Amino acid sequence: MGMFSKSTWKDWARQWNLQYHKASFLGTSREWMAGSYRGYLIKAGWLGDRNVEFYVMVRFPKGPDPVMIRQRLLDDMALADMPGWKKLKPAESAKPSKLVAFANRGVVQLAKATLVGVKPLILDESSVVWTIPCPWRRPGVEKLQGWVEKLVVALSQVTRPFEDRCEQCGRTLGGRYAMVNDVPVHLCETCQQDLVQKGRMAEHAYDQTEANHLVGTLYGTVAAAVGGATWALIAFLTERMFALVAIGIAVLVGFAYRLGAKKLDLAGQAIGIVLTLAGVLFGDVLFYAALVMRERPELGFRPDLGVLVFLRVLKNAPGEILFSLVFGVIGSIYVARMLARPKFVPKIEQADESKAAA
Repeated sequence: MGMFSKSTWKDWARQWNLQYHKASFLGTSREWMAGSYRGYLIKAGWLGDRNVEFYVMVRFPKGPDPVMIRQRLLDDMALADMPGWKKLKPAESAKPSKLVAFANRGVVQLAKATLVGVKPLILDESSVVWTIPCPWRRPGVEKLQGWVEKLVVALSQVTRPFEDRCEQCGRTLGGRYAMVNDVPVHLCETCQQDLVQKGRMAEHAYDQTEANHLVGTLYGTVAAAVGGATWALIAFLTERMFALVAIGIAVLVGFAYRLGAKKLDLAGQAIGIVLTLAGVLFGDVLFYAALVMRERPELGFRPDLGVLVFLRVLKNAPGEILFSLVFGVIGSIYVARMLARPKFVPKIEQADESKAAA
């Protein structure tokens, strides 16, 4: 919330009868709220660690062309004073949001993913997502609430609200909605069960496939070597080591392993972690070899001498090696997340529109 804001997110959720979710311990998830407002399904919250962004998602029944909706919103003078609104580009081809529902063979599928770095305004056939970067100071609750109110009112001019019916089969719900992977949806119990069943079938089919660990390891090894060489070059030129480079090694290893293995599992996570750490240590060896070459040009670039210096440093000043390993661990955590087995069965939680923030 803003530094001088008198209201809190909990107050906002109570006023709009939304479900409030406080920030989790150690900040693994940020403050957010969701529910039904003016007949639309809304989710709003904070995203990001250093570069914090406010996002709001508004869901509505499938209807007009998303390109037309976007253009109508951009032309709405009531939204002109919204942050960054005048800089938005004219209507373009619509792309599905990573956070909202999209149709696939008649089944609602929901993907929970970060919106950091996405375009400020994204529309698909049943949702709009608007994000506001807040690099210096977060806007107060009253200001955010006013902006979201304007957006909902503007949407009501070009889209229709939900009519208390299931989005898939049209059955009357009686004022209920569900949270599917933390996204509010109107789905009846039958369609929810169907969604879970289809997820289990997809999970079973995925488990029946075999991961090509050998090819994945080969690709990952090449990526780790390239990343390690880059790590060494940057460290040699700048005489500094950057955690971001270790994450870069993890990204290279993760993408390469996924390309080769074709399937993600626990074994793949272990392989990715080992290769990421190996890439960092390989970079250290190349770095020390480069230092030897700089001090003794006549010896040339010799990785074997880099190994000797590495072992000597490990024995006499292990703190320097541990410093690199810390960065390697950071990268390992990142690659472990990249190579985690995908989740096919959605998390479904029942919500009640009559239950406001306590």
